[in-house]
Amino acid sequence: MNPNYETKQAILEEAGLSQIVNGEVLAGVIDGTNLVFNTIYKPITDSNDDDQIDTTDITVYVNGVPVFVQLLNELTGTITLKTAPAAGTVATCDYRYSPVTDAYMNKIREEAEDWINSAMDSIDPVPYGSGVPSTNTVVPPTVRKLTRWYAAAQLLMKDYGFNHDTNMTSKDGASKMALLEGSGEPGKPGYKPGLLNKYIAIGGMSGISDVSAAELDTYAEPDLFSTVDATSGLTVSVDDNFMRDIYQEQLEDGLIP
Repeated sequence: MNPNYETKQAILEEAGLSQIVNGEVLAGVIDGTNLVFNTIYKPITDSNDDDQIDTTDITVYVNGVPVFVQLLNELTGTITLKTAPAAGTVATCDYRYSPVTDAYMNKIREEAEDWINSAMDSIDPVPYGSGVPSTNTVVPPTVRKLTRWYAAAQLLMKDYGFNHDTNMTSKDGASKMALLEGSGEPGKPGYKPGLLNKYIAIGGMSGISDVSAAELDTYAEPDLFSTVDATSGLTVSVDDNFMRDIYQEQLEDGLIP
């Protein structure tokens, strides 16, 4: 079985769709016999990044002391305790929830992985981390990032696009897709290469690009007039900045010692 490129929790967090609840008073009768309680929000989602939703993803307290959770129905937010809280006590819960169901998360993550594989299959052995060839055992950090950004962008654009801001780390889906796929038209002024363009340009995980020199030119900003870098004060070209980005991607993927 091939590993997934990113956890569903990481994707939901990237999209701003994983909400944390701490200390919520559970709904249910506390009379010394009742074991079943309900959260206000649902569905409950993974909180320990293991890609499973189970009783380890919630913590229930009775008068501030953690108690054993026997069963969890994440879709309904129904919790069954092992021991009934005594009358007069208070049961609270810490958990995460999202408007996105786990089934839909599986679908959106698979879509992201297929998008990456179709773009990279002529450059790298895909699926990543499959063990074929034997050196392909780890999902590169850039591939994890591509998966996270693409899936988050799709969530926001398709069904859950209420989280909008205007800075460079925008959770808005269209902004994330522009960061992935670039903006503008290749070869024309104003074109900005996306993360996928840059990963293809450096040859992906293998670091051996089959992109021709002519094609590579379209990834760089065509306006090569020098500019002054605001941080260093040095005169650099936009192309220099592009090559710095490529170098950073190589570092992240372990291609440079």
